[in-house]
Amino acid sequence: MLCLIVRKTRLGGEYLKNMTIDELRLLVDNSVDCIWLFDLKSMRFKYVSPSVYDLRGVTPDEALMESLENALTPESLEIINNISNTLMPRFLEGDRTIFTTASTYEFSQYHKNGSIVEVEISIKILENKETGFIDVLGVSRNISERKKLEALLNYEIMGKNEVIAKLESSEKELENLTQQLKNQNHILSGMIGMDQLTRINNRYYFDRRIIEEAERSDRYKVPLSLILIDLDNFKRVNDQWGHHKGDEVLKKTAALIKGKIRCADIFARWGGEEFAILMPHTSIDGAKLLAEKLRLTLAEYSHPDAGCVSASFGVGERLWGEKPKLLFKRVDKALYHAKKQGRNRVILSEESISPFASMHIDWKSEWVSGNLIIDSQHKEMIEMTNQLIYIAMTEIKTENFTSKLYQFLDHASKHFNEELEIIKQTGFKDTWRHEIEHEKIMEKALRLKDSLLADEVKPSVFFSFVVDELVAGHILKEDMLFYPYL
Repeated sequence: MLCLIVRKTRLGGEYLKNMTIDELRLLVDNSVDCIWLFDLKSMRFKYVSPSVYDLRGVTPDEALMESLENALTPESLEIINNISNTLMPRFLEGDRTIFTTASTYEFSQYHKNGSIVEVEISIKILENKETGFIDVLGVSRNISERKKLEALLNYEIMGKNEVIAKLESSEKELENLTQQLKNQNHILSGMIGMDQLTRINNRYYFDRRIIEEAERSDRYKVPLSLILIDLDNFKRVNDQWGHHKGDEVLKKTAALIKGKIRCADIFARWGGEEFAILMPHTSIDGAKLLAEKLRLTLAEYSHPDAGCVSASFGVGERLWGEKPKLLFKRVDKALYHAKKQGRNRVILSEESISPFASMHIDWKSEWVSGNLIIDSQHKEMIEMTNQLIYIAMTEIKTENFTSKLYQFLDHASKHFNEELEIIKQTGFKDTWRHEIEHEKIMEKALRLKDSLLADEVKPSVFFSFVVDELVAGHILKEDMLFYPYL
């Protein structure tokens, strides 16, 4: 049954294929949301995850013994009956579309203490291949806080309507009431998360969502990309045609972009003539394709009076564990370079396109020389290389990286000296040539180190040298020549 739950939800897939049953149970049992399986024949729950206690104050065993009448309010029970009467006939007739098999609803459930808990329930109807009966797989999430916010919004809307009524009834209080109305609109705009001009998400909403998506990206190990957009020479539009035309350009630009992105993408006005797009489950390659498509769309569209207004784009993929502020800083830097290089172009964040972001060199048994000193030093050198690559992806400017870099070079120099003394004792005829190779490598390594710390070269140049010339070129090629003598 546990495998069925995982397989039938988005928790399944390549990431979970190799997990054991115990690991899967640990994952499901420790989920923040309540996961459950309901048998339509017995009208009883077959499985309820432990988080049901946090949701409703009942244990999984107590939940398994409950009937729907005891768990749901009469209003929610009526919704269940309507769902069964609408979806089940279509499912039994063979309809397996997502509109039939998967849905999300809002219910009210009883807490053990007698209170009402507002929950959002996502369900999937599936056929139990073993019994031939129909099961319902569901995930319940507490939305009581969201309901409170909605109530607060309704309260604010009522306040706005009261202000309008007062405005109509007394012209003498017009100025004062108008200001009150603006204040109410400002509160509503911030709480709802909508930009009043373009009618898309605002920065308040975007800031909240990027934190949620970053946590989800780390939890499920899925990519997350960000696009920042800045209209080119927009000040000239305002100066030449007036702010009214400038507002029309902003509204049309937002509409053009909105028509090209996915429903899952989070699109917001970042401020002024800047926009932001957050793309869950999207790598740097997918974000680049969208940015280029949007660039062409905006550059080719002719606004009334203002004409074509192009845009510059900064694009970046979030690194694992990276804070949203650091991601914004990287992508904003790429946007700055797009502006600097002539505008109307897409520039990728350098860190996002580094080929070393997920590199890890593993020690191979074929690399064993037979000499304990040489083998242990080779292993340590490869491990230090892995540490350097990992640190550089997130901390390139820190003292930690500089310290590790110096340790790596000191270890390489010490290893070359000790290795040379060992092979001199073996009678290896090309020892002199091997010594020259050591000198060349160290000379180049020190030169690249200075250039890297002075920001004259990218980290990828240094790591290409370490991997291609030191590990692959020297250890796996030159050193192999004297291994038979050991």
